[in-house]
Amino acid sequence: MSNLGALLAERGRLEEATAWYQHAIAADDVLAPAHNDLGAALAKLDRAEEAEALHRRAIALRPGFADAHYNLGAALQDQGRIEEALASYEQAVALKPDMVDARWNRAFVLLTLGRFEEGWREHESRWRRKVQPPRSFPQPLWQGEPLDGRTILLHAEQGWGDTLQFLRYVPLFAERGGRVVLQVPQPLRRLAAASLGGHAEVLADTEVSPPFALHSPLLSLPLAFGTTLETIPTTIPYVSVDPAILALARASWVDPRPQGRPRLRRQSPPQERPQPGAALRYPRHRLAFALGRRARRRARPAAGGRFGHGSVG
Repeated sequence: MSNLGALLAERGRLEEATAWYQHAIAADDVLAPAHNDLGAALAKLDRAEEAEALHRRAIALRPGFADAHYNLGAALQDQGRIEEALASYEQAVALKPDMVDARWNRAFVLLTLGRFEEGWREHESRWRRKVQPPRSFPQPLWQGEPLDGRTILLHAEQGWGDTLQFLRYVPLFAERGGRVVLQVPQPLRRLAAASLGGHAEVLADTEVSPPFALHSPLLSLPLAFGTTLETIPTTIPYVSVDPAILALARASWVDPRPQGRPRLRRQSPPQERPQPGAALRYPRHRLAFALGRRARRRARPAAGGRFGHGSVG
């Protein structure tokens, strides 16, 4: 029954999967993997509190169940309980040091808490992920050393938003004494070139780069530059539009308002406005959330067909 639930969950039929996991638990209430799998399915259905209870039950049944500790961390993270999530991820890693997605989620939690040195270092675990790992090259990875006239290839990874957020690091290479070549997705090439001016030669990722001595994915630059909360590059704007394109867009724009009608400005209802001194439920440091997606996709079948894993990207 639990295996059938796993197959249904793998196909996205989560409601049916939960029913079969519940059948499995009814038949054997001490089956820790079934509790863990049901919790993972409920988490995908945005039922994090129920998922938390099931993962805690799985851990009570099998304290050394690393996947359940990891999924508990994800359920807690979904509820904004960041410090508790960190403790669960650390327990998962202690039990299973090669659990890459536990390390990756741990990185996001550390960054959210402002622990940048640990967070950026742990974020390098994404090199070992099966989903969207950074591109690899035979040339050495840049570690922050002077370029001494050498060419470095910087390359985009993950989503377009990640690329745009981390463009802010490219101008910092002006002090490193080398040539910078940047590869980005084709639709972003013109925008990136306009934003960076003469700081880099910008190519589409479909183009062949010139010879280079070193390389780095954009999302490894915070670690290489030793970024702290105080040293986040904050030059604004760090993204600019080609003036010719902007002029063309302005010339072609037609104001849809009837002539003479004043422009209306939307204002948020009073209850939506932040009060002076109001604190967020937990700190949200900018670069931590610029990273985009977390590794939250739950569970793949373990060897033998049963869902014993936590989230895998």
